[in-house]
Amino acid sequence: MFNFNMQLKTCHDCKKELPLTEYYMMKSKYKEKTYIFPRHVCKKCNVIYSYKWRIKNKDRYLETIRMRKYKKKIKLLNEMGGKCKCCGCVDFWNLSFDHITPILRKNGTGRTDMMKILIKDKKLRKQFQILCHGCNLSKNTNERCVIDHKLRMSFV
Repeated sequence: MFNFNMQLKTCHDCKKELPLTEYYMMKSKYKEKTYIFPRHVCKKCNVIYSYKWRIKNKDRYLETIRMRKYKKKIKLLNEMGGKCKCCGCVDFWNLSFDHITPILRKNGTGRTDMMKILIKDKKLRKQFQILCHGCNLSKNTNERCVIDHKLRMSFV
C-alpha cells in the first residue's frame, strides 16, 4: 500500500522525483475496500505514452471513439423518444437532432459538443427534436417539414 504521507514519488519512465500532484490517481477495490494510489508514471510521461499508443493503434483508437459516439447518440435518442417526430423513422443512423427554432451556433460548438451538452442539460433538450435526415433537410429554413409522407409511404 502506498503511503500518502510521502510528498514525492519517482516516475517509472523519466526517473524524476515529483510531487503527488504530478500523478494521476487510480482507484482499486479489494475486499469491499477502495484504495486510491498514484499511477507509476507521471502525467507528462502518461501523455507521451498515450500519444504513442494512439499512433501505433490508430484503427483501434478510432473505432473506440466511433463506438463511444454512437453509444452516446443511441442513449440520447432513446431518452428523447427514439423516432422521427415527423415521419416516425426509427433507424438510428438516419436520425439527427434538429433545433425546433433555427438558431446560430454559439462559440463554435460543433456536433460532438452539442451532444455532450444535450446529455447533461435536460432543459435544453426541449429546444430540440429528433428528425430523420430527409425531414430535416426538407425543413431547411421553414418551420416544418414539407415532405408529403402519405405519398412517400406509397413508394415504400
